[in-house]
Amino acid sequence: MKRTRGNQVVQFPRILSEMVGYQVKSTFHPIYEACFDKNLVRTHYVQHRITPNSVFRQNGLKRPQFTEGTLFGKIRMNEVYKMNSQVKTLDAILGPKMGDHYLSKIQFLSRGHLAANADYATSALIRATFHYVNTAPQWMRGNAGDWAALEEVSANNLYTTRVTSAGVRGGGVMGRWPRATNSRGYQILEGAKV
Repeated sequence: MKRTRGNQVVQFPRILSEMVGYQVKSTFHPIYEACFDKNLVRTHYVQHRITPNSVFRQNGLKRPQFTEGTLFGKIRMNEVYKMNSQVKTLDAILGPKMGDHYLSKIQFLSRGHLAANADYATSALIRATFHYVNTAPQWMRGNAGDWAALEEVSANNLYTTRVTSAGVRGGGVMGRWPRATNSRGYQILEGAKV
């Protein structure tokens, strides 16, 4: 294993174990660990621990902006998730006008948290979940609907059963997103300047 600037290279030279957390004086306090693939430019999974404390969530927090960081290279993840980029991407994959057919103001790909921000109680911990390394594309209806309800039920169940903590591993299901190409050779990621 090789350690470089907080990243641990594991098993394959292009797979990084990226620890996300806070440095306080000389001690690093990890919040979650992301398994990131530099070849595919995607996070395979994120693992973290949840505790019953997440039910005592700080109220009135302003939703943080997502942080891009350096893992995605020249790809501007803020641009990738914009509606016009998603429309162009689906048009390139499925054919002309298909992006407009499948996407709308209520049905689009959102930034789904792999380590849910609902799993954390304080603003500092919640803010740490807003890194693109902790996301995978997720249909908005699922992200804001059933998935959010599942996160809440899980936290409440952990609290009521008095379990001290539970390990969680979450990952995306979209194989080679975002750097795959379709059968016509188009790059699936719109907005990439590579």
